[in-house]
Amino acid sequence: MNIQQTRFAIRFAPVYGPSAWVGDELGDQANWVCELTPECRREFERLVQIDPKDQPPSASEYPHLYAMIHNVKKEVVSGRGFAVLRGAPIEGRELSALKTAFRLLGSWIGAPVSQNRMDETVTEVTGLDADTSKSEIRGYQTRDYLPFHCDSCDVVALLCVRRARSGGESAVVSSMSLYNEILVKHRELLGLFYSGFVYDRRGEQRGADRAVSSRIPIFSYYRDDLSCRYVRGLIESAVSKSGIALSAIERETLDLFDGLSNRPGAALSMMLEPGDIQFCNNHTMLHARTAYDDFAEPHKRRLLLRLWLNIPGCRNLAPDFVTRYTDDGQWKGIASSLV
Repeated sequence: MNIQQTRFAIRFAPVYGPSAWVGDELGDQANWVCELTPECRREFERLVQIDPKDQPPSASEYPHLYAMIHNVKKEVVSGRGFAVLRGAPIEGRELSALKTAFRLLGSWIGAPVSQNRMDETVTEVTGLDADTSKSEIRGYQTRDYLPFHCDSCDVVALLCVRRARSGGESAVVSSMSLYNEILVKHRELLGLFYSGFVYDRRGEQRGADRAVSSRIPIFSYYRDDLSCRYVRGLIESAVSKSGIALSAIERETLDLFDGLSNRPGAALSMMLEPGDIQFCNNHTMLHARTAYDDFAEPHKRRLLLRLWLNIPGCRNLAPDFVTRYTDDGQWKGIASSLV
């Protein structure tokens, strides 16, 4: 591998393998949707009945469901980078029971981690009746369009409970394929992708941690692993807090990345249906959501449950990439830049 020895390593070779896909080339959804078998559905129904106060059951008690989740984990961590489980029997279930079952299911892939200052490991993704311009409102709490971005964990999982009245379509794109495109056509900007940008922490920092992060690379190459981290909105909102304006060439770099993410045929769009569970690798993929209109009645509104999962040893991450969590780079139960 041709590596430039600077303060960071730059990968000058394309990314090969299943994670470097293009939406137009994925073909039929049978390639990325896994229908739950009758045996898996029955085991999921048992999982929903678990009392959260009881000792968590062993995965061996759910052999069919565990085997399917194990295959999903392999696909998400070292394969295409995403998968959708379809057909979880959720109708008529209490939300608290679904949260417990979802957390247990996710724990077979990785460790659920906190997503906000309330230390929630299972978060309700739904539009709030609030002023979305306020800085403390997070993207998942709005009905607005969410551009392509990564979350601050290894894998993000979404369980669809209810669809919106209209809109709310999900999309995924391979950051590895974006890298290949940049390498071929925009190599002169590679240094900016590796030197990175400052992120707004949206008030989620703890203790003496700053309101903004240090510079976090968009692409980081470390011990043979290329990883991506990108949330344009948090880069933009960090400018006023840090007092450091983006240069013209930095804006050109961000605009290029957004343009490549949204170029025709690059991404794959999907509408998550009730009972669907989507898993995405944040290091090799970005995800987005279209804006949506919702019902007036709260009990009918779009609702997804979200898990952030960390998988020890799943990827080599450089120290300047890990500082996205806290100033000293240590995980303290909450991420430093959040969506």
